[in-house]
Amino acid sequence: MIRYSTVILFLLIVVTSVVTSQAQIVSSLSVSEDTITIGEEISVYYRLTAPKTTKILSLDFSPLDSLDSLTPTSSADTSSVPYYAEVEWAGAFMEHEKKNVPYHLTRKNDIGNKYEYKDTFSATFWDLGFYELLHPRINLDSSATERFMPLQTPTVLVSAPGITNSDTTSMILPIKDIIVTKKSWKENIKYILMILLPLLLALLLLYLYARKKDKPEEHIYVAPPKEAAHVIALRKLDTIKESQDWKKTKVKKYQSDLTYTIREYLENRYNINALESTTDEISRSLSENDFSLEHENNLKEILQIADLVKFAKAEPTEDLNEKFLDKAYRFVHDTKELITLTETDEDAG
Repeated sequence: MIRYSTVILFLLIVVTSVVTSQAQIVSSLSVSEDTITIGEEISVYYRLTAPKTTKILSLDFSPLDSLDSLTPTSSADTSSVPYYAEVEWAGAFMEHEKKNVPYHLTRKNDIGNKYEYKDTFSATFWDLGFYELLHPRINLDSSATERFMPLQTPTVLVSAPGITNSDTTSMILPIKDIIVTKKSWKENIKYILMILLPLLLALLLLYLYARKKDKPEEHIYVAPPKEAAHVIALRKLDTIKESQDWKKTKVKKYQSDLTYTIREYLENRYNINALESTTDEISRSLSENDFSLEHENNLKEILQIADLVKFAKAEPTEDLNEKFLDKAYRFVHDTKELITLTETDEDAG
């Protein structure tokens, strides 16, 4: 059973978040890949939510352009001057002087009593190392009282191509000069034939094509129909059930996979942004789709237990984990879209 102290802690966190959510600025930063090779481009996703009454002057993106490697340096390096990685950025903030973007020029979305700003940048790393991406600074008016809360900062490991050793401090030896050898006449004939044979084959194909009088058949490509949302969700739930991660001390992974599957199902089924929304935001969006109170309560119970495991480190029993998997199955079955076949579809079947 879940310990009472953990439940009380979770309730305090929920109550505190509800009370302070109206006066809180939340910053979220994530990356498309956390392990890349040098010169490879990745996407960086930034999201900021703030109350409409917040007096934000500008967003300072300069910390993203001042990344210091977290990899330990050689003990012989006594320089006190920090070395920042060479990163090639592409994004809206690069157009502004000192990468300081006035807040009123950002593309903000209206979400109830808050504004939401989302943007995607691309970054190409030209230095080896292990880097932590820093959140942009929020410049507030002196009269602002809101609290700034940056979420977890992502990290990126940049390695050399073809090198699997995680020690990026090792010296890379220089490449040796290329040794040029003379080719024999047999090798020269081989290369000449490699050029002439494809050319002769191309001329033969061109001749045969010119003699062909029949009109070639026209092939019409018909895209396969997209799978229904519940079909995708049930297949993933079957995979989760078969893996039984909750029995292998992988409760956090099990809860993450379960909630991701449900959120993805809601996004495909009701066309809402469920993967990046909170439970309350999902409930508000579903209320516009004639979503029943019973289904809403079941959904909240599944998502809130997962938050309890991920953030409050709760440890549900094995029976409780299986119970919520069954709830997820019933939720998908009860809310799946009923597809009716038209006469054309019936004839095709």
